[in-house]
Amino acid sequence: MGKIIEKPYTKTIKEITEISNVNVEIGLDPQEVKSRVEKYGSNILETTDKVSAFKILFHNVNNIIVYLLMAASFVAFMMGDPVEGFAVIIAILIAVLSGFVSEYKAQKSVESLQKMTKTIAKVRREGKIQEIPSSEIVVGDLLYIEGGDSITADARLIEIKNFAAIESSLTGESEAVDKDFESVFEDDMPLGDRKNMVYSGTAATRGNAFAIVTSTGMDSEIGKISGMLNTGKKEKTPLEKQLGKLGKTLILFSGIVALFVTIIGIIKGEELYFIVKIGIILAIAAVPEALPAVSTITLAIGMKTMASHNALVKSLPAVETLGSTTVICTDKTGTLTENQMTVKELHLVNGDVYHVEGSGYEPTGNILQNGNEINMDDRLELKAFIEAAVLSSNATLSEEKDHFK
Repeated sequence: MGKIIEKPYTKTIKEITEISNVNVEIGLDPQEVKSRVEKYGSNILETTDKVSAFKILFHNVNNIIVYLLMAASFVAFMMGDPVEGFAVIIAILIAVLSGFVSEYKAQKSVESLQKMTKTIAKVRREGKIQEIPSSEIVVGDLLYIEGGDSITADARLIEIKNFAAIESSLTGESEAVDKDFESVFEDDMPLGDRKNMVYSGTAATRGNAFAIVTSTGMDSEIGKISGMLNTGKKEKTPLEKQLGKLGKTLILFSGIVALFVTIIGIIKGEELYFIVKIGIILAIAAVPEALPAVSTITLAIGMKTMASHNALVKSLPAVETLGSTTVICTDKTGTLTENQMTVKELHLVNGDVYHVEGSGYEPTGNILQNGNEINMDDRLELKAFIEAAVLSSNATLSEEKDHFK
């Protein structure tokens, strides 16, 4: 068996079990799991998002305006003006440190969120259903999936009961897809039509199923997309482009001023040292010492404002980029619904219709009829309806930190 099972949707259940070398009644044993982890790696998506503190610091130092200010400070000390030199250094420190602190805190916040959102998967191993971190899934594992579960690896279905999954994260289609484990498809079958497969990053909406894992991590379909994003060319933000252009303009302007003053001084017969000193002083004066500090602090305020609205920004220049956006093109899938299956209306066989308030999985809100809040004690049919729905469902609701899932 290789790192992945190639084109599993074209293979029968018997072929899949033989290739994966797994007994579907027992699953993998710990020794085999360990061997496959060592051979193929963990079920995680590689990311380039995490950066070291040094890289964040370098990112804030590495711009032409800061380099100009460093040169201006050095020249000020060389010309015997320590007050001007220290003033420029303080301006540089304010700009660099405020940007560094803001981006470093944002990076740590993102890492904390990623730790909070680690998913659990259910697998059959040694003949028992076990809950394990999704990162420990290996090719050949026997996944057990229930309605409401997040699917954490690509897998070939081998048994289902009224099973459907929503695959909007991959296909963009908001409707749940009814699955069929017995079908076998041609090589060129589009991803969205492979009804004998489930994919990492999607979610089960109803029923339950067993499936043999065929690819994990960066080899999964969502992993391939992640890989393309990681290898994309990084573009400079509008602010970075404008500051770079301004820096080049200042260098050109300062050079012209220094050259002009030097020529005038030579024509007038002034001492060369005096001429050079005046030219350098004028060149330094052309550099706006407060510009990096002002722009950085302004962006940091914008980052803090967005954070108060639950929007984390990891890079300061991205705040300005977002502010420059005039049109956002998006569809409704997962945007309005948050990809959370929630009840909005209840229709009883006697014709009664009830509206359910609330948002997402939070256990808040009221049940209304004709816009009025109802008393559940007077609604025996509704109570029986809800009890029947709860008893026939295997969904669970759990509270983690400050949210429900």
